[in-house]
Amino acid sequence: MRSRGRHPLVNPVLISVVLVGRFLVARGTEYRTYFEGAPFIHFLLGPATVALALPLWEHRALLRWAAVPMLAALVAAVSAMGIVRLMGAPDAVLVAIAPKSVTAGVAMSISEGMGGP
Repeated sequence: MRSRGRHPLVNPVLISVVLVGRFLVARGTEYRTYFEGAPFIHFLLGPATVALALPLWEHRALLRWAAVPMLAALVAAVSAMGIVRLMGAPDAVLVAIAPKSVTAGVAMSISEGMGGP
């Protein structure tokens, strides 16, 4: 799959995370305060993730073609958890790292299901 001349750092998600992060730091807003003000966004992450099902189904041939890179991502996630475990990190860190390769809505559900924050 070609990138069509797009640079990987010109990514709307990356840019928005950096801008929001800088704004919060500049204002002195603590993460806990920010997180407490975002329950509506968290509520919408689940339906947004489910809404991805139709495009995924429509592009299932491409997904089959990309099975090897997706398997590599799975191996990376599992190896990250193994490294964290070998380094003796607390279980809370392991639980936080476990869903690192999935969408935010799914990651939050996985983390909560494993007893994480």
